[in-house]
Amino acid sequence: MNTLLIIRFVAFSGMLYLLYILVFKRFSFFAGNRWLLLSIPLISFVIPLVAPQFTNSVAPALATFQLEEIILNTTASPIEETTNSTNWLLLSYFAGFSIMTLLLIIGLAKAFQIKRKAVEKTGNIYYSSNISSAYTFFKSIIIPLSLKGHKDIDTIIKHEQVHVRQWHGLDNLYFQIITALAWFNPFIHLLAKELRQTHECLADEEAVEKTSREEYAHLLLSSAFGNELNFPLAAGTATPFFNSSLIKTRITMIYKSKTNRHFKWAYLALLPMLAAMTLYSCDKVKEEKSVSAQHEEKTTPISFADVEQVPLFEGCDANLSNDEAKACFQQGIMKYIGNNFEYPKTASKLGIEGKVYVQFIIAKDASIEDVEVLKGLSYEEDNIEQKSAVDEAHEEISKLIASIPLTAPAYKGGKKVAMSFIIPINMKLK
Repeated sequence: MNTLLIIRFVAFSGMLYLLYILVFKRFSFFAGNRWLLLSIPLISFVIPLVAPQFTNSVAPALATFQLEEIILNTTASPIEETTNSTNWLLLSYFAGFSIMTLLLIIGLAKAFQIKRKAVEKTGNIYYSSNISSAYTFFKSIIIPLSLKGHKDIDTIIKHEQVHVRQWHGLDNLYFQIITALAWFNPFIHLLAKELRQTHECLADEEAVEKTSREEYAHLLLSSAFGNELNFPLAAGTATPFFNSSLIKTRITMIYKSKTNRHFKWAYLALLPMLAAMTLYSCDKVKEEKSVSAQHEEKTTPISFADVEQVPLFEGCDANLSNDEAKACFQQGIMKYIGNNFEYPKTASKLGIEGKVYVQFIIAKDASIEDVEVLKGLSYEEDNIEQKSAVDEAHEEISKLIASIPLTAPAYKGGKKVAMSFIIPINMKLK
């Protein structure tokens, strides 16, 4: 379980929920709010999941030559149970997921049963003696038999038809599934409630056209519509017509003046926040800039194309042409690292793998200087064991790079010159 991903998912959904409550909930743009509420869970999860994959590849300010990628393979060590905390977390998660899924199934089964046992049917309208509040179930409208012939039945049906026509049932199904998967995130539950509220406002907006606002408000408050449904809110079931927790807001919105359409531009306020979330999730490392700056102050390395003779790897013939020496240099380094690198046991055990970018300088005396890991392996920030394993792997790679055997530096204009290189090392577990 990626703890950092979960933390950011909860944090981002909380920030977007707060923005919705402070700004967009006040608007009468119910259709726009509906789509915003539907997108918040996905946005909150996708940004921290995908953004790190688009972190810019290492591109130091120095004139640096990037060598060919070295792939280091090893067989993953058997995974051991290192801590009981992880197991308890997983058990807790699946317990919550199981409970939420069970409630979802119970709600669906009960809704199907009520529809199947309906006393009367007219088109997609079902009359049941087992309920006390009207509601929709996907494309079906379920009405209490006691309301048949009621003076306001046409208004109620018009209200429920909006739920059917706009597929509010699918919205609820979508949110019920997300709630089951992310039951630990309190903001998902709050967003689900806001979505139900928005559904009702959308339906009220059309239904009130058939009557006065005063009569419709009285209809909502009337005890003639009994109690709320006595079974869990089923997936695909729009919020019942009578829902005491939503009535106050519904009545307020009925009397509220329409928001000026120019305020729709306010939705653009989301873009800076989403951009900030994306940049934050890219895990930019400030140290990379300082490392590059430090190297730039120490030396001004040049590329292979600018030198008359490339650094000479141990065992390469000094009489080779520059192109041949370059190929020998690269092959020598790849072979040296491949033969001498030992995959850290802890990293293997924890299943840690990935690409490491290492920068180093071959000085004028052919020594290796300033070995730096510019972009390393990923780990969960709050996982001490993973961090220790990653640090161990970085140290192993850095020591190996520093020990590369060279017999001569690069030459330009008959003078010894320093060169900077980056080696991408791809650590893979079989």
